[in-house]
Amino acid sequence: MTTFVDRHGLWTADQHLAAQELTKTLESKSVELVRFAFPDQHGIVRGKTLVAEEAKSVLKNGVNLTSTLLAKDTSHRTVFPVFTQGGGFQFEGMQGGADFVVVPDPLTFRVLPWAPDTGWVLCDAYMPDGRPCPLATRSILSRAVAQVKELGFEFIAGLEVEFHAFKVEDPRLALEHSGQPGEPPQVSLLTHGHQYLTELRYDRVDELMTLLRKTLQGLGLPLRSLEIEFGPSPSFSTGARHRC
Repeated sequence: MTTFVDRHGLWTADQHLAAQELTKTLESKSVELVRFAFPDQHGIVRGKTLVAEEAKSVLKNGVNLTSTLLAKDTSHRTVFPVFTQGGGFQFEGMQGGADFVVVPDPLTFRVLPWAPDTGWVLCDAYMPDGRPCPLATRSILSRAVAQVKELGFEFIAGLEVEFHAFKVEDPRLALEHSGQPGEPPQVSLLTHGHQYLTELRYDRVDELMTLLRKTLQGLGLPLRSLEIEFGPSPSFSTGARHRC
């Protein structure tokens, strides 16, 4: 029977070759689980985890997910009337919490550095008839990059990720904390911060910085630098340049 990938011509030759290697990895039993992940329109990574044997069987057919995943805000509440006419969206296929399909991009497969028996693969979201999901951020970016190339340009992204890291003192996981959204955890600072690019601050959080660096590199991300910036706790800045 024709697979979803073949029926709609979704993969390049390189992706087909990568899928063959991925199948060999799954058959070798070196990986027990595979996480099929896709970024929603907010940048939140969602998806399903399958045992290796099942992952192999759906590699070219994708995984069905409910379209309500695309109707949520950043607190994970469904904010569109999915069971009304049109499902609250202006395109077909979203009414009634219908399914959409996430198809793995085998070129993105990695074994997670923090879970050596678990594979991870990024997916592209499609409607059941093979159309790219209008809210699929990977598809939107791919189309934009293709349009840039048609104009004779090359897309180069310099991404600087800045965030604060805190120590969790109380995760607030009691039943009374289970609202939507739930109660935020109680946290404390790692350092006082406010000492821009100070070596002493870096030394005090070196264990965390080492964990970040090894994890990012283990995922094959193009890490360039790690910095302790100005804010309390402290704030971290990671810089990288990537050519698409």
